[in-house]
Amino acid sequence: MARQPEIACIVLSLGDEPGLAGAVASVLRQEEPAEVIVVNSGGGNPDETLRSAGIKVRVVNLEKPLYAGGVRNLGIDCSTAPYIAFLAADCTAELGWTSGRLRRHRAGALAVSSAITNPYPGNSFAWASYMLLFARRMPGTRPGACLHYGVSYSRTLFERFGRFREDLRSGEDTEFNGRLSGSVPIHWAPDVRTAHRHPTSISSLLRDQFDRGGRRARAARELTGKPHRGMVARNALEGALFSLVWAWKAVQPGEIKRLISALPWIPPAVLAYSIGALAGGVPGRQSDEKKTGRMRAGIPVSCRRRPRILALLAFHNEMRYLPGYFENVLPHVDGIIALDDGSVDGSGEFVARQPGVISLLSAPPREPHEWDEPGNQRILLEEAFRHAPDWLLAVDADERLEQNFRQRAMKAIERAERKGYSALAIRIRELWDGPDTYRSDGIWARKSKACLFKSRRDHIFNELPLHGQWAPSNSRVKGEFQKADIIIYHLKMIDAADRRKRYERYSALDPDRRWQAEGYEYLVDVKGLRLKKLPLGRGYAPVPEAADGDNRGLS
Repeated sequence: MARQPEIACIVLSLGDEPGLAGAVASVLRQEEPAEVIVVNSGGGNPDETLRSAGIKVRVVNLEKPLYAGGVRNLGIDCSTAPYIAFLAADCTAELGWTSGRLRRHRAGALAVSSAITNPYPGNSFAWASYMLLFARRMPGTRPGACLHYGVSYSRTLFERFGRFREDLRSGEDTEFNGRLSGSVPIHWAPDVRTAHRHPTSISSLLRDQFDRGGRRARAARELTGKPHRGMVARNALEGALFSLVWAWKAVQPGEIKRLISALPWIPPAVLAYSIGALAGGVPGRQSDEKKTGRMRAGIPVSCRRRPRILALLAFHNEMRYLPGYFENVLPHVDGIIALDDGSVDGSGEFVARQPGVISLLSAPPREPHEWDEPGNQRILLEEAFRHAPDWLLAVDADERLEQNFRQRAMKAIERAERKGYSALAIRIRELWDGPDTYRSDGIWARKSKACLFKSRRDHIFNELPLHGQWAPSNSRVKGEFQKADIIIYHLKMIDAADRRKRYERYSALDPDRRWQAEGYEYLVDVKGLRLKKLPLGRGYAPVPEAADGDNRGLS
């Protein structure tokens, strides 16, 4: 019996594209067999197209056109292999396409990205297109500089992180890969190569760039609700300059002359892209805008319903900090969801008496006590979803919000929603040697916490045992959380004794630095120590007693 293929290839087609048969044939020629499934949307007769080419594979054909995310998800549902790759119908897979992927997957890689080649090496117009589109996916690109696209995935990732978004005109793979950031590395495989068909004349090059500029502007407007035509057009020139630099670094010595021959066609191509962006991003009729549900993004924040923000609190034996916590946090939120993780110092009883607590969950005391960070986050979030908040804010018992936090958060949320973001990373200031000074050198100046985020039912939960973010992985944008100019102060680093305890605790929990590459020695290292006073007008209250009993009026 023939063994079942370990990898599936979903061939994505729109309207029975002319290159469909060539794309499928290129996969069937691979040394390692693949489970090939064609998903065609938008009409046409792909069965007949393939039959006439002597090709027999499974075809899913839909009259209704779908965005790429919907096509990808259909292919995932129809396939059975443990690894899944995707190939557009305007591309072909070079030899080694499946074997190179499987070699890395079998070695443990859950996601493998691939390179792009130019099938028209002697054509200067194709080279211009190749450089503008794929300069950081050329086979010669260094691992640290490559862009991870053309990815094959372990099926388990779709079970953990969900599926591709089906409402995005483009960029559905960028959004999905962003969810993996920080949890699942994507392995660069320059020997896995996809040949992408490029324009081969000046007219087709300009038309292609014009269309791409228009699609990019429309996608930006659909995602954010605001026109970004000018931004897309301006970015085209800057992007072209960077593309030339990356292409020069990645190109093979024998291809330098070909690269140079394409340079005269770069400026007109960039101009065509910019004009396409300016023309393609023009909004349609007002009634059409309302149908897309995007008009709300243009409403001034003063006219909208005030977002309901609930705070999330997990605690264990925190009576030292809880009274100040409620005095500080409660004025800035619309309620608190709390979890008492087995406290025996009266913390649970104290929290139960606080009027702002909407829900208090409890775990029984146990000895020894083990802190389950991802488990506690999941419990709190699932409870919070029952109370239908708009946004959630995770604040620990030993943290304090800056004054005017709510006003700053409202403005940051308005900007985030306008730009299509759904999670914000807030600055963390570690108080040091006093309640009015924080450490500002090195890593201390860069600390942030993705703890203010939109409540969403498709929340991808943190699975890291230590140092996992509260915000869902699927709220990252290009692998990062959007930063907000808001401050949270951390009190448990003020005293040297507390810093030592924190160092010892994390060193014992993570002796091999699996969950924090820089380790934990920095928690007690005073080399290069630089302290700053709290910014004027951005302090916090109540202020804990300083070692000398002087609170210094920090509110």
